[in-house]
Amino acid sequence: MGGPREELTAPEILRTLLQVFGPIWPGRISLGGVPLGDCGRHPAVPGEKLVPFHKLSQWLTYSLVEPLEAAGLPVTEIDALTGLAEYRNGGLSLIAGVIEPQDPRYCGAPSTRRANPSVEWRALTVELLKPPRCAGARAPRQNR
Repeated sequence: MGGPREELTAPEILRTLLQVFGPIWPGRISLGGVPLGDCGRHPAVPGEKLVPFHKLSQWLTYSLVEPLEAAGLPVTEIDALTGLAEYRNGGLSLIAGVIEPQDPRYCGAPSTRRANPSVEWRALTVELLKPPRCAGARAPRQNR
């Protein structure tokens, strides 16, 4: 094995957290016996119909960046993570009028995280948190 690492990528941290903590999230979707954590299914998605969110695992990944860097291990590729599929982020978009449900009955109606409207809302929230792409603009840097 090599010596100490010179850097660590955010996707490596997330991947490790998903592998280690995947089994502790009860009642979640599994694929081939592997628990997938925070994922939903939606009929508009090809294949297995899976929409990955991993809100808590990404939150933990973001929370580890500063202490790892303070310990002398730089973390790169933070932009490879998504924004959090968090009800506060989606709710702000809803309240601000940026998005509105196709079916007004959805607002205030009880729902589960895996119901189609919830999966759609969470996926849209992640997309809305991405930086806008402008014609002629360069892609965002992948390193801090």
